[in-house]
Amino acid sequence: MNLKETGRIAAAASNNWRAFVGLDKTKGLVSTVDGIYPIDLQTVTLSTKLTGITGEVGDMIKAGNYIFVLSATDGVVILNASDYSVAKKIAGLEVAFAKSPDGAVWAAGANVLARIDPVTLAVQNIAVPFTVNGSWGPGTWHAGSIAASTTENAIFLAENAPFEGGTQIYKYTATNTASFTTPFITTPSGTEMYGKGFGFDAKTNQLVVTTVHTGFDFNDNDLIFYDAGSGTLKKDIVFTGNYFPAEPVFH
Repeated sequence: MNLKETGRIAAAASNNWRAFVGLDKTKGLVSTVDGIYPIDLQTVTLSTKLTGITGEVGDMIKAGNYIFVLSATDGVVILNASDYSVAKKIAGLEVAFAKSPDGAVWAAGANVLARIDPVTLAVQNIAVPFTVNGSWGPGTWHAGSIAASTTENAIFLAENAPFEGGTQIYKYTATNTASFTTPFITTPSGTEMYGKGFGFDAKTNQLVVTTVHTGFDFNDNDLIFYDAGSGTLKKDIVFTGNYFPAEPVFH
């Protein structure tokens, strides 16, 4: 498969893009430092900014008849997919989104991990024994440090500083009451996550963790692979260069 440019939106000071969610083969939404814009995927053009959402918007995901978006000012904002009207707001959440095999949508913030029913929009809050930090601000935003397994109803959540610095990832399952007692993964000594910090590779059932060396040493980086079922370290690839790892992506 080759990547081929099919269109381009001209650069502008307001084009501080954050995330994209596809709605069907012809349309999607892009989030920005100033709200959300519909995008025509055939002409690669933007439409008028959605009303009802202002300010910085980050991650987005579609589940059922709703679109879940993360707002810096309002927390999770849930839109009706049919007309983009606001169906519900859930304040206090800063990290999102993950979707578990049972269909639930997950977000986190303050000291809770929130499970959102994609049909009823009911929220179940699970206590987290550390502060869940997001990342906002032009030039510093990154996708949320959260992911879901595809083989079990498990959520992975990093204990991160606002922009970086985390060394521990927890694995939450409803059947394990001690999920947040002991970290599922602790990165090797002298390393810390940067940006999103990790992602879930469904093909290999592994967590792929990106780290820099402690103390903002971006010249020394590790790409670390862990078994998502057991937490066992599989491989640690060390590479050098002045890199700022944002997040791993998978095909």
